[in-house]
Amino acid sequence: LAAFGPTGQSQKGAAYVYIKSGSTWVLQQKLVPDDGQVDDLFGCSVAISGDTVVIGAYADSNSSFAHHGSAYIFTRTGTNWTQQQKLTADDMAADDRFGNSVAIDGNTVIVGAEGDNVAANVDQGSAYIFVRSGSVWSQQAHITAPDAAPDDRFGWSVAIVGDTVFVHGGVLPKHVKYGL
Repeated sequence: LAAFGPTGQSQKGAAYVYIKSGSTWVLQQKLVPDDGQVDDLFGCSVAISGDTVVIGAYADSNSSFAHHGSAYIFTRTGTNWTQQQKLTADDMAADDRFGNSVAIDGNTVIVGAEGDNVAANVDQGSAYIFVRSGSVWSQQAHITAPDAAPDDRFGWSVAIVGDTVFVHGGVLPKHVKYGL
């Protein structure tokens, strides 16, 4: 579960891990990023696979790029969750909204960036694939729709299972299935 606050309040965000104990769901831990700031919207998207979670913060900014976005990887050892790595796009730019959608399957993560401008296509959108080796996540691919157009918002939602990812656009019903 995630909570990033109602409009007008500090929207730093948090994610909450619950585990089932008998017939009851019990809070195990509240997750916050090491570098969280007001209005990052950490927790806007979440996904889990085993003892690894990925959490999006599409409004994360730095001194160069407002709302470029990021995604955070947390891993569990026993009952304790710790931040393993912060993911960003290797070609980050302002208003990409990287992290608006996330998905994970084993050692592969896909992150949507529905606001990514590609060439002259404003808000065309894209998705990024990261793969874990040991405890390090590296960007493996940057994918876009082959028939992309402005305002497609490709990356609005993402999913992954095995070696297949699914990426969907948010405004037009544009989607593409990729085999890895």
